[in-house]
Amino acid sequence: MSNYIKLHANCIIVKGISRSILCDLQRGEIFSLPDGIVEIFTKYENLSIDAIFQKYDKDIHNRIQEFFDYLEMQDLAFYTSTPQNFPALNIEWKHPSNITNAILDFDEKSTHDVGLFVDKLTEWGCKGIEVRCFHSINEERLYEILSYFKKTRIRDVKVFFAYNPDVYNWNFEKIFVSNQRTSSLFIHSAPKDEQLYKSEYFADVGVYLISNQIHSESHCGAINTGFFAVNVNTFTEAQVYNTCLNRKISVDKNGQIKNCPSMKNSYGHVETTDLDEVIRSSIFKEVWNIKKDDIKKCKTCEFRYICTDCRAYLENPDDIYSAPLKCGYDPITGEWEEWSQNPLKKQAIQHYKLNTIITESELKS
Repeated sequence: MSNYIKLHANCIIVKGISRSILCDLQRGEIFSLPDGIVEIFTKYENLSIDAIFQKYDKDIHNRIQEFFDYLEMQDLAFYTSTPQNFPALNIEWKHPSNITNAILDFDEKSTHDVGLFVDKLTEWGCKGIEVRCFHSINEERLYEILSYFKKTRIRDVKVFFAYNPDVYNWNFEKIFVSNQRTSSLFIHSAPKDEQLYKSEYFADVGVYLISNQIHSESHCGAINTGFFAVNVNTFTEAQVYNTCLNRKISVDKNGQIKNCPSMKNSYGHVETTDLDEVIRSSIFKEVWNIKKDDIKKCKTCEFRYICTDCRAYLENPDDIYSAPLKCGYDPITGEWEEWSQNPLKKQAIQHYKLNTIITESELKS
């Protein structure tokens, strides 16, 4: 007789201060859970269904059973007579690369060498990079940028650049076929949001127009549900590391090496600094270890293990463990608000001089 109910190993409950969610790390979905069910699967997870019922009044047994059946129907849980045969998911995070992701910024005045930085990323085993151009580029310049990645181990190249009407005439199929490490092109400051191209041969390859006016790195750091990553890698990394900055290195538009282009601390210029020394530096790696459970407000949030983070723009600029400034979620009420309209954030917004970049288009993002 199947008298136990167990969640699938990839379905993990995360409890917040007011709400709890179940993260299905295999299908990339999240489900809200009532407190009573959370208690059953945490406090009484090793008990049989009969023993669980003994913990509650009889008048709610049917409701509990209905929720068990709902979880099974959604393929989030299953009935079994041998719960000991189904161990919990190992959530230890490991990665062989010294650097896993990078950002490389440019504007019209930038002169730093792309190839020098990319060679090092390949040596370190970096898998993904964002190349962000705050100005408009032509098709020839795009090919030049992408050419640096052809003989690297980098698997995922995303390029951002400002809109110009000529993009409607570009041969995107040819661009992606000849640069197969490139996954996406994002053309910002466009007249409207639109998917301009989707490859019929390569999954998740596309070109996107985005209306946000992105003129500098100060547009980084926004926290919203669109950036949630419900997967094993992010969830496990979030247990011990910062999901934005861990094993990341960046070069800002002036060629300065940073954890993130939006952060103040520079570790030297990319063309004159020993990059290996930088990534070995304990000071450079310090922010890698600021996990969500260390951050005020975030540690009470049910979304903390699937959310991004920002240490560049903080609600309290003097406290590195302060919540991200550009987060409008309140874990206590479970409601989202426009972060830039919160009067309690006004002082921090002025501190970072963000007043000029809070535009109508950004508020819609």
